Amino acid sequence: MKNLIEIKNIYKYYRMGDTVVKAIDGLSLNLDEGQILCILGKSGSGKSTLLNSIAGLEKVDKGEILIGGHDITKLSEKDLTIFRQLNLGFVFQSYNLLPILSALENVSLGLAFKGVSKEEREKTSFEILKKVGLEDRVYHKPKELSGGQQQRVSIARAFANNPKIIFADEPTGNLDTNTSKDIMDLITDMIHKNKQTMIIVTHNEELTSYADKVIEMKDGKIIREI
Repeated sequence: MKNLIEIKNIYKYYRMGDTVVKAIDGLSLNLDEGQILCILGKSGSGKSTLLNSIAGLEKVDKGEILIGGHDITKLSEKDLTIFRQLNLGFVFQSYNLLPILSALENVSLGLAFKGVSKEEREKTSFEILKKVGLEDRVYHKPKELSGGQQQRVSIARAFANNPKIIFADEPTGNLDTNTSKDIMDLITDMIHKNKQTMIIVTHNEELTSYADKVIEMKDGKIIREI
């Protein structure tokens, strides 16, 4: 295995009135290709800021973030957008599905941005929805789906373009215990089959059982690593 992600002494500051908050405070971390990382921490610990920084959704104030040897902190917004489209997938707690689109259309949207033909993206989207057990729900809109089914659509969308890295921010936060287990089993099974890398952010310690590497954050620092 080789390091896919190298984080070197990064800092992220937020100004709250006259107060400067260090959301990330001199953090360094490596993650190998094919590993699953779980980032634990209470609200305000900096865990979501770290995920957003690695994904290029937020700019750090200092330090380097290398993905596949490329320092994404030096990319322009345009190049970052292209980088995310080509390399990254996202699963969010709130699902982030467009309510007016069907499950198939929600999944195929990201492929459309990549210039994939309509026929090919519909075929790919149907196949990935079938893999997550929704072949009989492809034309249903989000309001016609349960929470667990909506999260499965979100997962299908994240995996549709076969990204190198999947980012999951509280992926089971809105789900009951049994559905949460089903969703995590599904995500990690797909990660292992596709030999992908995943970063999970959560406050739920039960999700650490799915990870190869676990860090716990507090006040923007890593306080524990397993």
